[in-house]
Amino acid sequence: MGLFEQLKATPRWQERRELVHACNDAAALLAWLPMEIEGWVRAPMASKFGQLGGPEAHKALEVLAQDESGMVRIAAVGALNTLATLEARFQIRETYTRDEDHHVRHAVVQSDVPVGQSEALGTLHATLDYETDPQKRALAIYWAALAAGKVILPNLHWLWQTENAPEVRQQLAELLASLGGEVEQQLLVRGLTEELSPRVRADLIRLLEKYRGELAREAFLHALPIERDDAVRAALVRALSRWDDREVLEALYKAQEHHATDQTRLTTQAAHQELEKKISQQSGAELLAWLAVEPTAGLGNRLLQALCERDPITIDGLREFLVAAIKTEHDDRVRASMVRTLGYWHDDEVLEQLYVLLSEILDYYAPTDPMVRYTRTVLLMTLKSFYERQEVATLDIQLTAEAHYLVRSLLFRALHNRNTVEAREAMLRALSREQHPGNLLPFCSYLRHWGSDTALSILRERSLRETDAELQKSILQTIELLENAFELE
Repeated sequence: MGLFEQLKATPRWQERRELVHACNDAAALLAWLPMEIEGWVRAPMASKFGQLGGPEAHKALEVLAQDESGMVRIAAVGALNTLATLEARFQIRETYTRDEDHHVRHAVVQSDVPVGQSEALGTLHATLDYETDPQKRALAIYWAALAAGKVILPNLHWLWQTENAPEVRQQLAELLASLGGEVEQQLLVRGLTEELSPRVRADLIRLLEKYRGELAREAFLHALPIERDDAVRAALVRALSRWDDREVLEALYKAQEHHATDQTRLTTQAAHQELEKKISQQSGAELLAWLAVEPTAGLGNRLLQALCERDPITIDGLREFLVAAIKTEHDDRVRASMVRTLGYWHDDEVLEQLYVLLSEILDYYAPTDPMVRYTRTVLLMTLKSFYERQEVATLDIQLTAEAHYLVRSLLFRALHNRNTVEAREAMLRALSREQHPGNLLPFCSYLRHWGSDTALSILRERSLRETDAELQKSILQTIELLENAFELE
């Protein structure tokens, strides 16, 4: 029984396909071709004709290249490419200009037969005239660009102005970036702020990242503050993280300084992560150089914090910078960071500067301002660390002349921590002349471990000769509290 009769007697297409695979008779396959109704058999028949060759193969593949099944036509293109004859190459070119299936055209482009640029552009325009599906339009542009190369750039410029579907514009952006030059880069840069689709803007960021030049950096810095979509803003933040200059750090800081919401969560998280990574990668000297150029409340405060976290004593020039900068700094957050950092140095110049700042705050600023109160607290805690290192005699002299009751409280506490007879005598003298009601009870509390009698005696004596009614009232209240506490003991 011949092959034709075997195929005719085999109802299952899977078995017919196996017969085709085993056949080496091109004439028999050509005879059966009009009878085969299953595309899953015609496709391997096309591949077999490509292996067998000869006039029968060319005749059969001419028919199969126009088959109703795209799968069969793709197999026919592959078989014609295998034959590699002049007739086969002509048939492949004909298939590209005739076939409307983008997958078949892709098979043609991937073959060894070059498609002419004019043919590719002509086919593209013909396809765009009738095709409305965005994905198919994008595929048509892609295949045409593969065949035509840079010649297609004027067409891509035109399509960039006329195509609106995001899928198509994404494909256009890819091709403009891969085939174009500076003119196309400028086109993509403008798209960062003019493009309506967030998907396309995200793609533009990815494509511009590859250039890593000043053009891309400036474009990202310009686009970040005005970008409306959170995911796109986060992509801009990650793209900017490729650069290490101060302007980029400023942009990252501004992007993360607001509280995260559903509309900003991705941006604030990405900006915070990238900013902290950048700061951690810089040396103390580099951070100080940035800070010295243009100290700012926001980023400057964060740089100060980073410097403080790195053992400020080891950073050359930091002390001198802070001593000079704190005199003119008016932002309380920054001043508080400066005060904390200066606390690492315990010399007279630093102590004097901090004392001057505290005096300024106590004399001129409203204590109800929460940031001023915060700065004042930081100053007092830093000064306390200074006073803890001073001799009793020095503390006694300063306590005698000190005008600010909060500073007197710090000095008194420092004397208390000495726990010596000389310190006790200095504390008793301070209690006998203290004029601020708020210090009376704390001073007596510090003296309690030496006994309450002496402190009570001093206060009773003062109550008899005090002429200020408010202060006398406070003294009497303090005496009453101490006597009640003494009775409980």
